Amino acid sequence: MRANFKHFFTALFLSLSAALAADDGGWREFIGSGRIALLDAAKTSAATFYVSPEGNDSWSGRAAEPSADNADGPFRTLEKARDAVRAFRAGAEFAGVPTVIELRPGTYYRNAPLELTSADSGTPDSPVVWRGAVDEKNRPLSVIHGGRPIGGGAPVEPDGASGRIPSGVREKILAYDLKARGITDYGALDGTDNAELYWGDKPLVIARYPNEGFITFSGVDTEGNQEKIDQGNVGYRVPKLIVDDVDMTPWTAEPDLWAFGYWFWDWASGRQKVARIDLEKKILELDEPYNPFAYRPGKEFYIYHALCELDSPGEYYIDRESGRLYLYPPETPAGGGLYISTAESLLTGVELDHVVLTGLAFEGCRKDAVRLSGDEITIAGALFRGIGGTAVSLTGDRLFLYGNLLYNIGACGAVVSSGDQPSLRPGGSAIVNNDFHHFGRIQRVYAPAVGLSGCGDLIAQNRMTDAPHAAILFGGNEQRIERNEIRDVCEGSNDVGAIYTGGNWTMRGNIIRQNYLHALRGYKNQWCVGVYLDDMFSSADILENVFRDVKIPIMIGGGRDNTVANNLFVDCRWAIDLDARALGWAHRAADAWLAENAEKGTISGVDYQSPLWTERYPRLAAIMDGTPKAPEGNLIERNVVIRTGETRIDPIPFEGDRIRDEARPYITVRNNVKGDARLLDEIAENRQTPLPATDGAVFRRIPTEKIGVFPSARAISRDTFSDPAAP
Repeated sequence: MRANFKHFFTALFLSLSAALAADDGGWREFIGSGRIALLDAAKTSAATFYVSPEGNDSWSGRAAEPSADNADGPFRTLEKARDAVRAFRAGAEFAGVPTVIELRPGTYYRNAPLELTSADSGTPDSPVVWRGAVDEKNRPLSVIHGGRPIGGGAPVEPDGASGRIPSGVREKILAYDLKARGITDYGALDGTDNAELYWGDKPLVIARYPNEGFITFSGVDTEGNQEKIDQGNVGYRVPKLIVDDVDMTPWTAEPDLWAFGYWFWDWASGRQKVARIDLEKKILELDEPYNPFAYRPGKEFYIYHALCELDSPGEYYIDRESGRLYLYPPETPAGGGLYISTAESLLTGVELDHVVLTGLAFEGCRKDAVRLSGDEITIAGALFRGIGGTAVSLTGDRLFLYGNLLYNIGACGAVVSSGDQPSLRPGGSAIVNNDFHHFGRIQRVYAPAVGLSGCGDLIAQNRMTDAPHAAILFGGNEQRIERNEIRDVCEGSNDVGAIYTGGNWTMRGNIIRQNYLHALRGYKNQWCVGVYLDDMFSSADILENVFRDVKIPIMIGGGRDNTVANNLFVDCRWAIDLDARALGWAHRAADAWLAENAEKGTISGVDYQSPLWTERYPRLAAIMDGTPKAPEGNLIERNVVIRTGETRIDPIPFEGDRIRDEARPYITVRNNVKGDARLLDEIAENRQTPLPATDGAVFRRIPTEKIGVFPSARAISRDTFSDPAAP
């Protein structure tokens, strides 16, 4: 039976034919088949302009390669290609066909972003396509790069700064004169402007202590300090941290020392400059601005930008006054050389409609790589890596992210705002078949693979792994989150959800369906959540999901009208945690909504009693008829738990829940069962499986073979991208 049990989960990756069939799944109907056709239309009937790092802006740009007499060929710069297309589409020669700007193989180094406007838009029948060259595995060969290569490192010579390098490793350190290379802007150290050093595609580490993990401050100097108590936790406003288990003497010579920490909560982090160190009192004091949550003894931090801690391969330090870079080279060769990110961004666009970006690589910038606003924007088969901020930020309707690979990202993978909640206008945007990993490197909280807001959008069949915080943060109405695989996230935080939203009674009609969430344990194996509806979030349907090895698969934090049905829980701490927090410690937010309703007739700024809203959400319209702050209307049914422990059982719930006593009078729990390996086999093989000891309820088969990324001629993923950093 154990072998069959294992096969149930490995079917996610072994059923290739079913995954291929998923290419024609419900997401295609959602976005319209014409959007996919756009990716291929430009290969046939199109007017094409070419650009190459070996080109010349005095040429016509209508030939892919230089002519034999070197009189014509591709453009050299992206700006020239952009301007030529503007003129072409405005002229008599334009015949209304798609217009392509094809980037030939090579690296296009940028000091500033390529800027697009409404003048660079296409039309529904004639989009503007920016297309890169790809190899036989669809891997991009055209790289838009915001970095500067660095070579010619030399052994460290004695000078004022180098004396701080630990003597035991000094002979292994290489020094580079950045100013002599024309590099004088090194960004900021607070995480907002991240000039980073890369060894190939791998981001290196600013010299820090400890080299991995954190140290704790045992206390806070209370003299003249102000105490803050939050949910029973005691902290202090002024960060005079007592660090009594580390010798801080070398740090006192550092002119620009910084600290990163989780100062009060495991879900809130911050970076602050070190103001002073008192060795006698063992106090490390941080500079303003202070953390708004205060500083709680026992919390964790590390210090960085410390030349005295340059003691491990892969660490570096930039002396910002002299412009000298000190590097302890990694032990593995740099496949793509050594470079520093210098450009803030790579591509921006406003009022940009009917534009396609496909087969391109974006790499090596300090802030957000691509920021676009407009409608009908498609990004497909693109590679994003080595980004200091967010990889892709899109605002508009009918946006489409398809088949992209995004990794080693400082903040979010993709942030999409589409549709309008107050008017319930659907955005119709979709994020489909993308592969995200190692995101949230710098902004370690609230930097998900996908952040989605608005109304009527879709996140489907993506893979999201290896991150310190959430995989999906969403808000708005009628959002669909379906068939995504999420694992090994929430690794640096606790009290966080892999799929997270919260704090609203009016964000209704959302569906979380047929996702596979596994290996989610929280920082230090403490606790995190699979699907977290925090602080009274209401009206989400959590249906047909698989949770395996998740500390708390589902948490409903006092919300209303949520449905949890036909989910499978295996090897979890417990299945569902549901409370009535608005009746107790979290009442202030609900009280504010009730006061707003009494004064203005709205909740969270939404006219929920308007005809549009009352017809769409009758339960919300009647919220004041019951007990608004109670978790009324929640339904938990037809769920199966297997080897899921720490249960709290009474005659009402099923084994595997953790429903708080104060919430039970308001909810409906029925036809849920505890199963074994035999039942698991049955529900894996049958379309419908009768559930034992119920009133005839059945469990519908979850199509695990259609979950996650799938092969496509228009997509790339870590499975086909042979890169050491993409396991």
